[in-house]
Amino acid sequence: MALLLPIAEVAVYHAFSALLGCVLAAALGRALLDRLGLKLPGQEPAAASWPGGSRSASSAGLRCFFWMASGWAVWNSVLFVLGLAGLLTAGVVATVTALLVATSLAHLWRSRQLAARLEAGPARPGAPREDALELWGFACLLVALTWWCIRPPGMWDDTSYHLPYARHYLEGAGISMNPNLRFPLFPHHPQLLFAVGLMSGGEIHAQVLAGAVPVALTALGLFSLARHAGGSWVAGALSLGVFAQFAPLGEALGYAYVDHLLMLWVWAALLCLWMASQAAGHAAQLPWVWLCALFAGTAASTKTFGGLCAFLIGWAVLLIPSLRWRAAWRYALAVSIVGGGWYLRSFLISGDPF
Repeated sequence: MALLLPIAEVAVYHAFSALLGCVLAAALGRALLDRLGLKLPGQEPAAASWPGGSRSASSAGLRCFFWMASGWAVWNSVLFVLGLAGLLTAGVVATVTALLVATSLAHLWRSRQLAARLEAGPARPGAPREDALELWGFACLLVALTWWCIRPPGMWDDTSYHLPYARHYLEGAGISMNPNLRFPLFPHHPQLLFAVGLMSGGEIHAQVLAGAVPVALTALGLFSLARHAGGSWVAGALSLGVFAQFAPLGEALGYAYVDHLLMLWVWAALLCLWMASQAAGHAAQLPWVWLCALFAGTAASTKTFGGLCAFLIGWAVLLIPSLRWRAAWRYALAVSIVGGGWYLRSFLISGDPF
């Protein structure tokens, strides 16, 4: 029993840190999406929230998914800017994060009438309780996955590539080349996250940011979308069942790999693309296109394969009849801003953006 106590203390610390990080990310993301004028399901009449108008207006899980995912994406881009400036230190990261969250909370406080808008549309009886259970399920899954991440690094890429680069950036307080490590010019957005994890909790916290957070968020988005679009909990449960059967999901879970983060950003971008295609009117579509570009650009900054995914999503934007060129050029611009930094850096150093 005495041996288990230190492990339990470590688990509580990392689980609390992961939950707190998601809450702060949700505050940042909610303020961002409010500024974009983006109407999430449940923030407008049900007929405008879902195709056909027959879906539930209460979609707290889906709203929280978009808030948290966008908050994490924005924060990761902020870390990139700090890394370029040589300011990737614990004090600066903590100060900038606190300022971002404080600004977001201040904006939300000034927009108190937003709460009245959230009540728009007739929510069916029992929906608040179901939404609460949905969010509790997300929290429990995040805690369970955090426990799963409490292990020493022990696979190939985490010990020879991802974590060494995170330590390199942390030691240099910024982004710089290390010719002794593989792929010195690849996109390294996740390694900046891992560097912050090393600051706050060592390798375990980096592994939580790499696995527990993105997998729990992806599961929340899948379940909530299926539940509300399908109109029942059965649809949500089936979506999670299919998700759990995805074999590569568990291969690196618990280690500091970037693949689960890439999965989250690509899934979020595709979900935004679907929402944009279903929105009524150009004005309602554009905020979804901007958000899609944020996630696609973050995917491109996660891994070179993410750049290919962002390119293919851009083609989809161009080919969807209700979007076409008027949305495609905005998407391309935003993806270039969010995801082009690593490729520009590679081009300037080596003459090859890839």
